[in-house]
Amino acid sequence: SLPSSSTIQQRRTLTRLENFVNTHPIWNQLCYDYLANALSLFFGTQMVLFKEKLNLKPPGGSGFAPHLDTPSLRVALGTNMDTNEEEK
Repeated sequence: SLPSSSTIQQRRTLTRLENFVNTHPIWNQLCYDYLANALSLFFGTQMVLFKEKLNLKPPGGSGFAPHLDTPSLRVALGTNMDTNEEEK
């Protein structure tokens, strides 16, 4: 039989936060001021926040498997990974 709705509600756990930097003043200052400036200075070019996401692992949880986000990697490397050619 299916669990009751109260059982389902009790099992809900927050595992991911996205799109929070623009609505939270402390995260906004950390990401847009401190981190952007520090990374820009380190890399010698202006750095911008592309996307923010926090994955949360509850105690005893298995977490998320390691992986590469291919579209982000393409932008970072400036390459077309399908053909191994630099993008113009």
